[in-house]
Amino acid sequence: MCAIGLAYLGCVRYRVALPSSLVDAKQSYRQHRDLESLEALIGGLRLGMPEGAVRALLGEPDMCPVEGQCYYSSDKHDQRGYTMTLVVEYRYDVLSPTGELDSVVSHRLEHYSLGPIGE
Repeated sequence: MCAIGLAYLGCVRYRVALPSSLVDAKQSYRQHRDLESLEALIGGLRLGMPEGAVRALLGEPDMCPVEGQCYYSSDKHDQRGYTMTLVVEYRYDVLSPTGELDSVVSHRLEHYSLGPIGE
């Protein structure tokens, strides 16, 4: 169980105290899905973080269209109406012996980007 008054990256495994600015951003993003809070939370991401630590920071994703890739949307849209979305990748590509690119799901943060996602 998490201690009251401190924010942790996970209650069991990732017991890392967050700076108060990230605690505030985490709460605001979870309540309002506001872009400003999402941008602040991106500052807490580190490549190689375990997937559980990323989810402890950002919350549950809006969707994961494929294994190893998840989306966190915001309340803002670009001029085309596309939603500003954080895409996190827990996978990387490797070249197979046949010359094809294969994705390997590592369950660690391999890449992330914030930008418009539309249909």
